[in-house]
Amino acid sequence: MFADVTFSYKALHGKIDIDVEPYVDFYKETDHYSFRHNDKLTLQIRYARTNVLKYTYFHRVVEAWNSLSIREATSVNSFKAVVKKFFMD
Repeated sequence: MFADVTFSYKALHGKIDIDVEPYVDFYKETDHYSFRHNDKLTLQIRYARTNVLKYTYFHRVVEAWNSLSIREATSVNSFKAVVKKFFMD
């Protein structure tokens, strides 16, 4: 899971050249439960009718990504250090 969230960090912060817009949805201020999701990097879980979608990378990483409190780290190395500690505890 460490590699998954590290890849997500790089993709969402533009550190690698991949367009994530077709694959992820972010909560907006107008969403009903937006008060629970207070930053711009909180991902919505898309409804998956099939197992093909359910087990794709961007669908399965949402819960792990949203559980992190350091989604807006200033560098990849600082993000990795905090995430390693998070997953080791």
